[in-house]
Amino acid sequence: MLNTYYPPAPSPKRCVRLGQALKQVIDGFSGDQGVVIMGSGGLSHIMIDEDLDHGFMDALERNDLDYMAAMDPAQLTTGTSEIRNWIATAGAGTTPGKMVDYVPAYRNAHGIGCAMGFAVWE
Repeated sequence: MLNTYYPPAPSPKRCVRLGQALKQVIDGFSGDQGVVIMGSGGLSHIMIDEDLDHGFMDALERNDLDYMAAMDPAQLTTGTSEIRNWIATAGAGTTPGKMVDYVPAYRNAHGIGCAMGFAVWE
């Protein structure tokens, strides 16, 4: 469980490092057991920020952990803070993620809503 909402939330850089540490532990397992890592949460919301979402999704598809680590924590507030879950998950991988779907679900004409996405790592 990763605290993304209540202060003090981890920085994006720390989320990358958490994912990398998790990968290191998993790589140390002996045997042939499988491990699934799952990150859950929306992208930008309460106020949808498609530029923020697309910048993050582009970094995810390039496996650009430096971009993710440098994301401005001030943008990752309220529900948008859930992007930290995606960052930690990406940090645990060694391959780019693939965005399967992205839906900026607007509730009104003022930009209120929740941007949703689904990604996989193969």
